Amino acid sequence: CLTDAAKHLHVKLKDLTNLLANKKFIYRRATSSPLKKGKWAAYERAIQKGWLFHDYVAGEKPDGTDYAPQVLVTPKGLALIAEIVSQEKGILV
Repeated sequence: CLTDAAKHLHVKLKDLTNLLANKKFIYRRATSSPLKKGKWAAYERAIQKGWLFHDYVAGEKPDGTDYAPQVLVTPKGLALIAEIVSQEKGILV
């Protein structure tokens, strides 16, 4: 997941998600409430290139179980992101 990728790369999760969003790897899904942030989702290009994929995680809601997408990083994606992070290291530190 993105959290584990950030830990492996020794960067803050917020910095990693901002970087991936700026590089068009991920985006935030729209929500019906302006007070809530949407879940992260992978762009189709990143999925087709084999860098990221989606898994669906079950979560409890008062009216039943809900499945939310979770962005997961592939080994190929982690290698590419590591290169990008090393190039951007001055920005992320």
